[in-house]
Amino acid sequence: MIALLPILKTIWGVLSKIPWWIYVAIALVLYHFAAIHVAEKRATDACNAAWQKKEAQAEIAYQTKVAELEKKARDQESQWETKITEAGVQYANDLQAQADQSSRDVADARAGALKLRVRSSCVQAGGSGGTKTSPDPGQSQPAGICELPPEVTGRLYALADDANRVTKKFNGCLAILQAERK
Repeated sequence: MIALLPILKTIWGVLSKIPWWIYVAIALVLYHFAAIHVAEKRATDACNAAWQKKEAQAEIAYQTKVAELEKKARDQESQWETKITEAGVQYANDLQAQADQSSRDVADARAGALKLRVRSSCVQAGGSGGTKTSPDPGQSQPAGICELPPEVTGRLYALADDANRVTKKFNGCLAILQAERK
């Protein structure tokens, strides 16, 4: 510290020779730059606050739009589920009605209530006339038309019902796809 004292005395001797107005000028320049720095900081803070306010408003608008679109998507999904459920219920009902009708048709065909006729060269035991009589009284069949046996008729009805079932399945799938695309 003793070595520091002569250095400080030398500095004070040099500084005491500078006129007072230079010190005032230096102080004014320092004050001026400090004021500029403070003003820039305030302007930057105000600009940042304005941007933060705009960003907050944009974020609120964005969140509102996202919520609106999510609600719309949930509503549309709910509508699709409803349409798909309705199509499934309708398909199940149609399938059950078709199965019931198929069972009745096959049973009627096997019982002989439903008859199918085919054109062919029929050989009928007991005669070779131009007209055959049908098992139903009062009706005659032209020559060359025969009734199919009840078992064959039942099988044909079963095949037709299978074809109808496949067609209905296809139409049900198509209805689901069309409902989904709307």
